[in-house]
Amino acid sequence: MKIRVCSNRNHELRSEHGDRADFATACTAYSRYILDVGQSQDWLALQIALLPCLLGYGMIGRRLKDLQTTNPPKEPNAYLTWINNYVADDYTEAVRTGRGKIQRSHHCVFTC
Repeated sequence: MKIRVCSNRNHELRSEHGDRADFATACTAYSRYILDVGQSQDWLALQIALLPCLLGYGMIGRRLKDLQTTNPPKEPNAYLTWINNYVADDYTEAVRTGRGKIQRSHHCVFTC
């Protein structure tokens, strides 16, 4: 699976109140949490910790891709490459696989 990471300094994220959003702190905290879970807990716990990203990016990517046709932007979408990464066949297959593994693990935890 290829995920391209790009930084575009021409697009500054702002909160709903217009102030510059500080996403770096949240990303750092989440990254530290993932590392902590990976080092101190089991494989299932790590999969659960990563699940919001796996499922969330898939859902958001699909919604944004759908909006490209139902409500097309007036100007070219600067995030279209990002959107396409998360609706690509390889990523959607990873989401299906991850969701299936978690569902099977969850089922086994309560019934095995």
